[in-house]
Amino acid sequence: MGFDLRYGMPLPAPADRYMPKKHGPLLSRLVTEAWTARDEALKNQSELLAVAETLAAWLERENPPEDMEVLRRYGKTETVEDIYARVWDEKTSRWEHSVSIDLPRKVEVAGNGNYVYIGGEHKDEAPNSTEPYFFAVVEARRAYKAEYRTSTEWPGVVRKETGAFPLWREIEARLPVLGAWMAKVRASVDAPLAAVAD
Repeated sequence: MGFDLRYGMPLPAPADRYMPKKHGPLLSRLVTEAWTARDEALKNQSELLAVAETLAAWLERENPPEDMEVLRRYGKTETVEDIYARVWDEKTSRWEHSVSIDLPRKVEVAGNGNYVYIGGEHKDEAPNSTEPYFFAVVEARRAYKAEYRTSTEWPGVVRKETGAFPLWREIEARLPVLGAWMAKVRASVDAPLAAVAD
């Protein structure tokens, strides 16, 4: 396997056995990188742009210019460039998640108006059309936490059951987001080496 300076060690091959002291910090870092890349891919979708536009237009409707003109005289407005959505979690019945979105333009709002609420019931609830996006982000975060927990616990469970830690290919199969990320990382590390060998 190629040596990647980002990790300070050769990347394990799929047939390599996982070694906790050597690979534990690396596995943790790779899982985090894989999910960060997945999160960034979600943010770059056209759906995000549509949600941001919907929220900007909604804020403008909720904070009409004539009202803002009066409030501005008393220093009771602020201009926001992003918005924080508090997302209702049906499983816990709480406003448990916060998701930030950059708005496509600056919007003047009354007071501290860059918070909105998604799902549940609240006086500052955002348009229902934005809910699927936010719920998808929350589910992705929930999946990340589960995969991260699996990455820290599962190799030890395998060792306890079989007497040996799993191979990297088994870890990557068990953690699909990590598996896809590892394929990309290995390709980026091996590509320059293959070009030099030719």
